[in-house]
Amino acid sequence: MEEIEVKEIWKGSSQHQQIQVNMDQLINNFKFQMEQRERNVRYRDLRETIAACVGIIIFSLAVFALPFSISSIGAMIVIGSLGYVIFKLQSNRKSKYTQELFLSVNEQLERQKEFIVNQEKLLSTVFYWMILPMGIGQLLFIWGSTIIDVSTLSSFAKSFHLEKSGVRIFTSIFIVVFGGYVVWLNRKAAKVNWQPLLKQINTLIQQLKS
Repeated sequence: MEEIEVKEIWKGSSQHQQIQVNMDQLINNFKFQMEQRERNVRYRDLRETIAACVGIIIFSLAVFALPFSISSIGAMIVIGSLGYVIFKLQSNRKSKYTQELFLSVNEQLERQKEFIVNQEKLLSTVFYWMILPMGIGQLLFIWGSTIIDVSTLSSFAKSFHLEKSGVRIFTSIFIVVFGGYVVWLNRKAAKVNWQPLLKQINTLIQQLKS
């Protein structure tokens, strides 16, 4: 074998090793970022699930305490919305995408990508699956109480009844503004936290294929 051929083989081997080292570094860096995001997702899901359970309990008490009215219909819509929030969070858990063992690196990245896409979509569409139905239910609960005869309510039921119109208006404005803030916050999180990771994992998958 001539000296030039030996040099070419050595050069190709060195390039391959360098590519492998770079890929390992990229994958390790990606895994570190994913672990941080997954930790945040677990804390978020726990926090939102606890808040949803507390809300379900409160509005369930309101349904039983108040006479059947627009308010109780609104409370039931809120309960259904909170139940759906819990379902939505649980259905997008990371464990759903990592149940199979002994997957190749490429298959692991594909599973990670599926998880990232679902999390990004979850945050980007929060207005439709959480804020809108819950907001409608809350507004119906607040303004439906105007037709309830307060004199027929027990002292416990009166605690769920907003009698003054000023309080209703202020509470309604707060619900709309806070809902808008939650939508903005979630879309920002999708853009800042998940979209860069999605671009990064697409790059990794393409590099592995090539």
